[in-house]
Amino acid sequence: MDGPSVGHPTLGNRVSRTSGRDFPKLSGAKEVPAQVHARAMRTRVRYRLRRLWHDNAGASLLEYTWLIGIIIALAVIGVALAGSWASGMWQNLLSILGS
Repeated sequence: MDGPSVGHPTLGNRVSRTSGRDFPKLSGAKEVPAQVHARAMRTRVRYRLRRLWHDNAGASLLEYTWLIGIIIALAVIGVALAGSWASGMWQNLLSILGS
């Protein structure tokens, strides 16, 4: 690629994002715009999947979500136990005062 890069007549320079690599043409025929678009789409999908696979932000979000869920569950259980304990104490007090 000595000279200036000339993009595809329909897609412009968007198909030249291959870092200077030239992909082999399908079955030796001239590549049509649909094939160029499909190849560019596959490259973008592969790039995004690779980025997603190596991204740890989703794992951290999942861990914090589990942690918040466990804390909320423990808080609900604690409130329920405290409520039943307080109810028992009031019932005990009422039975003592009633007799």
